[in-house]
Amino acid sequence: MREMLNEIDWKSLIFGAAFCAVIAMFGSSPGLEILAPFASVGLLYIGYKGKNLTYGTILGAIGAIPLFLVAMYGGLGSFTITSTTVVLILISCLIIGALLGFVGALFHKNYIKTKKAKEQREKNKKNKNKKK
Repeated sequence: MREMLNEIDWKSLIFGAAFCAVIAMFGSSPGLEILAPFASVGLLYIGYKGKNLTYGTILGAIGAIPLFLVAMYGGLGSFTITSTTVVLILISCLIIGALLGFVGALFHKNYIKTKKAKEQREKNKKNKNKKK
């Protein structure tokens, strides 16, 4: 358990979650609606810094909890709070966070794969030049 906690990039988790919540809160203000889609960048960043797809997905869901708290305290607009509403908003936030965390981790995985392929091409190119 301790090893799993040490593998988490806490700085990216805190920064990404805070960025997501704050930008979503500003995006719900009249005149600043254009900012709302950019709140996803925080959750994508959390997933990108995850060690693998599983960590990225789990950390993305955890990073969406501040977004849920902002919604519950009225930062995203007022609505009638019932137990059903709370559960639906919580489930929605967790699913969105997990999905964006997964996509961020997938971006990182593809970046590593592309980086290795580029290094391999450069290595092969150098070997061809040496043979001539």
